[in-house]
Amino acid sequence: MGGTANEAQFQSQQFSEPAGPTLRLLLGAERSEGTLRSAARLATARAQLTLPLSWLWQGLAAGRLRAVDSYCEDGRCSLIVHDAPVVMNRRLTNERNLSLLKRVVLGEPQKIIALEFGVSASTVAGVAAQWAHAVGFSCCASRIPTLVLMAAHAAADPSSSVVADVAHFMHHGARFSAVSTKRPDPAIWNALSPAEREIVDLLVDRKSNAEIASTRRTAERTVANQIGNVMRKLRVRGRQEVLARLIELGASLAPAGNVDAPLA
Repeated sequence: MGGTANEAQFQSQQFSEPAGPTLRLLLGAERSEGTLRSAARLATARAQLTLPLSWLWQGLAAGRLRAVDSYCEDGRCSLIVHDAPVVMNRRLTNERNLSLLKRVVLGEPQKIIALEFGVSASTVAGVAAQWAHAVGFSCCASRIPTLVLMAAHAAADPSSSVVADVAHFMHHGARFSAVSTKRPDPAIWNALSPAEREIVDLLVDRKSNAEIASTRRTAERTVANQIGNVMRKLRVRGRQEVLARLIELGASLAPAGNVDAPLA
């Protein structure tokens, strides 16, 4: 089968460490102290640019940006990125591989992606996981922050009018960008009970069932039932589809805005 050659091509892709030891130590300390996030908040308050949200996906997918921290607060989803190229195998950034990665992030079944690309599902998952690690995500590609999922959706829709506020700032001699946009969940608030709203809020924060149960001080089975209620109201199956539907609804309500040209 042609899949054997494709397997070899995908499995041969290796990525070097995305950041040197000095930056890794700095970022570890910054995250624990919260000072980088504080600097990002100050920069966001005087955001310099309004860019199409697809800009974020294009930068991460091509390895021009590396994710450092993500958080949701004050009705917005935010991501801090390090503005420095990620060293990775060039094959990963070709059109075919970027298409594969986007479909994984968008939540398409990996078995279907594998079938269409002529590789195994484990290879699809492995390549996506290596990319996720290379650009700064410690989780699997299907659990990356909601803002990145929103950016992937925006990149997949040429007519998308969703924009992000982007603020470039220097911190301890390194250049970062704070990227933020409105959360997608308010689009369905009126259709949900207060408990379901809290559940959706935590799903957008990418919390697991166990983490949601702990936060709400309830049983995981109760959480699962409430997520099931949300799925039925949205007519979807699975967490990823819940987020995808929220993003679609939010994008349909997003007003077209003026955008700036990205800074070099």
